[in-house]
Amino acid sequence: MKDISNLIKEARPLYFAKKKRNEQIKKFVIAAFILFSTSISALGGYGVREAQINQDKQIVSLETSDDIISLYPVDEYGLITVNY
Repeated sequence: MKDISNLIKEARPLYFAKKKRNEQIKKFVIAAFILFSTSISALGGYGVREAQINQDKQIVSLETSDDIISLYPVDEYGLITVNY
């Protein structure tokens, strides 16, 4: 019984240190994700929404187009056709 008690006394600080380290890692990952997602949303939207190039290499404004699917050729079932 003393062996188990000594083992618990020895493992307790290690357990709490590991628990604290895992919490710090979680906080860091969450902060990095928030920073990354806000920077992407703030900087990544430019140029993509202003123009879209279709297969004929014509620039079509997405703000004037009601349907994005109309930019691509579709077959009789409404699926986008792929030419390869």
